[in-house]
Amino acid sequence: MYSGAYAVNDAGVVAGYSYRSDTDIDAVVWRPSGQGSYGITDLGRLPGSLSSYTYAINDAGVIAGDSSSPGQQEAVHHAVTWTPTAAGSYAISELPVPPGDSDGTAFAINDAGVVAGDSFSSNGEEHALVWTGTRP
Repeated sequence: MYSGAYAVNDAGVVAGYSYRSDTDIDAVVWRPSGQGSYGITDLGRLPGSLSSYTYAINDAGVIAGDSSSPGQQEAVHHAVTWTPTAAGSYAISELPVPPGDSDGTAFAINDAGVVAGDSFSSNGEEHALVWTGTRP
């Protein structure tokens, strides 16, 4: 169906998303497989989530984005990173948001692994966040 790319690192690894159907959207990564071709890997999503998106990738291949689960009226976004494993797959990790906030997205990651993004409180206030390790 449809797909889009949001970020590329120095090794040519591209992070983006792919529609599997009109409502089934997953974060994906395209890795160079030689002679201008790319292999695609579905990064998956958190348990219970409906979709996932990527927004950034660093030179170690760690990807920042979100995984969305159903909410009362709208989807709830969970800030996540995907880390490459030795087996060639990716491990997803949810990033915590401050107490009282329920919605978060990771929009950027640098080569030191510092992640930048935002979260929203229950009354709709947006908060800028920086994660170092696993703490906001």
